[in-house]
Amino acid sequence: MVHAVGLYRRDTWMKALCAVFAIAMSLYIMVCLLYGSDFLGMGDRSPQAMMEATAPAPYVYRQLVPWLVHSLIALTPESAFAPITSGLHDLLWRNSFFSAIVHAKHPITIPNEINDNHLYLFALTALVDYLFLLAYAWVMWLLAKQLFPQSLPTQCLSVVAALMLLPVYCGRYATMYDFPELFFIALLTLVMFKQNMVQYCALLALATLNKESSVYVIAVYFLFAHTVMPREKWLFYGILQIILFVTVKLALYLIYPVAINTLTTDGLMEHIKAAWDGYSVYTLLGWAGALALLTYKIEDKPPILLHWLLMVPVMFAGWLCLGLHNDYLMFYSVFPAVSLLAAHTLVALTRKQ
Repeated sequence: MVHAVGLYRRDTWMKALCAVFAIAMSLYIMVCLLYGSDFLGMGDRSPQAMMEATAPAPYVYRQLVPWLVHSLIALTPESAFAPITSGLHDLLWRNSFFSAIVHAKHPITIPNEINDNHLYLFALTALVDYLFLLAYAWVMWLLAKQLFPQSLPTQCLSVVAALMLLPVYCGRYATMYDFPELFFIALLTLVMFKQNMVQYCALLALATLNKESSVYVIAVYFLFAHTVMPREKWLFYGILQIILFVTVKLALYLIYPVAINTLTTDGLMEHIKAAWDGYSVYTLLGWAGALALLTYKIEDKPPILLHWLLMVPVMFAGWLCLGLHNDYLMFYSVFPAVSLLAAHTLVALTRKQ
């Protein structure tokens, strides 16, 4: 009895510490996001460009957050705009913490996103992103509980790992669709694992509206689900997913037909040169260590997460062909699986053999 009470108290404290960490870390991540180059008025993926549909392709086709924010604006009474804007203005410019962030990032010219005409839009965008970030942490907890039901330390550490990966990525090329992408990837993985296919297909459509990276989920479905589903059901929902993906993307292309593609990429030779100049044997050792961390006791790891690892070479090929050598956001989709695998390994290493 005493032992059971002790375990209950330990588990309660562990969950409480995990929740406190998640909230504190999420606030820090938001500071990194607001300071990020593209989010705070610098670049083609800034809130104003996305909201006004003036962003070039492919960014303009990532419309979930803009549509949500426009809906919230439409629901706001006109009489509330002035007091809300005034309150936000005071918070941003009279609060030493927030004003220091803005002036550190933009010491000369203040971006349009945070002038009084766009301040409410900017604040709603930040709020929606923060809610998606919190929802991502919560879904990672649920996913870890589903995959590792007997290991509370793995569940808590999965949430910690998922959030600790983000700050460095939010400080560069930060965008409004990043946190929704993580949220949908984690949630779709959970729903796929539970085989709730009606919810899965509805969520896939929303994920595709947010970003085309949902195609990786479809690939994982074909690799994983055929091992746990009847063949007819697996094939039916696989074809349905492809139809949903194509339908959503075609609808976006029709809605924004004049979008200009100004995507700047580094060619293969630029990637090779950057790797030759910027990486060393220590980088290779770091990658080898990361691979060992993710595959330790591979026989005990959930197959659905291992199928996600198979997407890394595909993402790497896409990064070589379509990405910048210092922009790793193309690998965002694999973050949930990486967090879960790393947490499982770290907990396994602490257990007595």
